[in-house]
Amino acid sequence: MAGIAFLRLYRRCFRQFVLNQSAEYEQQLLDFSRLTWLEYGRGKRHLLIKNLAHIARIPLLLRLFLGVRFIVLKREPRDSIRSLVQVKQELAACGGIARFA
Repeated sequence: MAGIAFLRLYRRCFRQFVLNQSAEYEQQLLDFSRLTWLEYGRGKRHLLIKNLAHIARIPLLLRLFLGVRFIVLKREPRDSIRSLVQVKQELAACGGIARFA
């Protein structure tokens, strides 16, 4: 979604906010994961975080979470684009993002 709406800034933002991983970021990711587990993981053995940005963070995730496993979903590209367009239209309809001409 961000890559569509902010194409000119996408590469810079991706490097700055996804690939640039500081010790502070690592601690925040651990804290977020623990809080998510406490809120939604009671009595469960697995925690699923569905965020495509984590694909770029696999080495970090392997280091932080021993025994971590990944599920890779394969999706038809046309369905993905259709879904992104639908989400953009729904957000625009509720005032969440500006409409593009």
